[in-house]
Parts: sequence; C-alpha cells; structure tokens
Amino acid sequence: MLTTKKFIKEVEKLGFRFLQCTKDIEIYYENNQVAYVCWFRRFYGGTTCWFRDHSPKELQEKLFDLLFEYARTPLEDREEPQKFYLK
Repeated sequence: MLTTKKFIKEVEKLGFRFLQCTKDIEIYYENNQVAYVCWFRRFYGGTTCWFRDHSPKELQEKLFDLLFEYARTPLEDREEPQKFYLK
C-alpha cells in the first residue's frame, strides 16, 4: 500500500515532477506529461506515448511499479491517519 504523500515523494526521488489536479496526479518528465493516476478512484491511471518513447527504460519500470501500487491501494489507505484533533 502506498499513501499519496509517499507516492509523490518516491516519484520526485526518481526525478519526475508532479501536479496534483482536481481529478488526478499528473507526472512530468522534462516538461512533458508521461503518466497520470486518479487520486479518488482505484485502478485508474496510465502512461503517455512520450513516456514510452523518450524516458529511460529503468525509470519507466520504476515509475510504472509506483503507479500500479498506488492505483491498487484502497482509497481509505492512501491518506495517513490523523494524529491529532483541534478543538
């Protein structure tokens, strides 16, 4: 299982940038969108042709694994539990 925070951290560690939109998280490499994954729906995401044709093969495999793991994570497990409450 992968939380949204951990997913974004791992994506950035690989050298990708991200943009969290209203419907999905978009992943960019060299200013081109290479992938996306929906943050409010399970099993929904994908890659672009630019990803397949222009990004290094080792990064393709690592990013795809992260996308797959995040997409299959149940929605209730994507966010870290709240550690405190404000009154």
